Amino acid sequence: MAKIKLQDIAEICRLDISTVSRALRDDPVVKSGTRKRIQKTAASLGYRPNLLARNLAGGRTRTIWLILPSLDATIDQQLVRHASHYANQQDYTLFVALHDSDNFGDLVGRSCEHYRQILESAAQGTADGVIVVPRRGADDAYLLKDLINQEFPIVFLDNHPDGLASSAVTSENESGARELTRRCLEGGATGAILLFSEPNTAAQARLEGTRAELRQCGVPFVEQLTPEGLENLGSCIAIIASSQTHHILPFVAKNGQHFKDKTLIFGVFDDWVGEPAPAKTVYVAVQDAAAMAKFAIDRVIAQIEKRPDSVQRMVRVPILEFKESMTYRTQ
Repeated sequence: MAKIKLQDIAEICRLDISTVSRALRDDPVVKSGTRKRIQKTAASLGYRPNLLARNLAGGRTRTIWLILPSLDATIDQQLVRHASHYANQQDYTLFVALHDSDNFGDLVGRSCEHYRQILESAAQGTADGVIVVPRRGADDAYLLKDLINQEFPIVFLDNHPDGLASSAVTSENESGARELTRRCLEGGATGAILLFSEPNTAAQARLEGTRAELRQCGVPFVEQLTPEGLENLGSCIAIIASSQTHHILPFVAKNGQHFKDKTLIFGVFDDWVGEPAPAKTVYVAVQDAAAMAKFAIDRVIAQIEKRPDSVQRMVRVPILEFKESMTYRTQ
């Protein structure tokens, strides 16, 4: 069966298309009796409106794109869930687009081009605004500069490129890292290895916070593992990083021979899957994904609707909680 169009309904009702279109939007300009007759005819024919065309004609799609690297990390899964729920409450639909830069190691090739295509598509009218979790291992400012210069509604989430005038929502990464470091020291760490090498603002803030706390406490630390540096760290070493799978586990697997006579403590952000082993304890700084998602949705909608509160600003959300997990040991 051919798709029913407005023209078909207009011909049956012997009215012009504009009147039919208004009636199907329940516009009070059309008399009540005429509206009901048109709506009844449309329902009997099985008419389905082209909502995208309607919204585009009105200048709005009422959609927001959440663009992020992947759904591998727990924090990204939580951000998607909370952002979708909150966007729906604001009468917006959230679409998710993955630029696949976390797992392929191709930060300047295919994933970069795919990322660019997603951004360009969003800016061409398929979305009212975007929330972007930038690639974690690359400087994305050059990819995003044109979008910002066009004043397209955009909010960065979790981390943000340096030097761009835009709104961003992130965690209290520096103070969170300091508290995470204190937990590791209270757990018995005599020295630390820091694994915050990513060139992004979140990782750098965490690195600065960890360094500051260790220096204040007079605890030795290294950022590159050497035999000489390892000896200065004592018998109980804290390995502090942004994540389990991208940082700590590969590092320990590669350098396990250096830790045979050492006690290990791990400190990470967001989550730890499985037992802490080979560490005796893992401390986790859990970001408040629900609050971060809410702030991001609010900020991008304010830009879309050109509200007075749409000014560019940084929102830093406190760490939700700190968790501790210990390796189970049989007697």
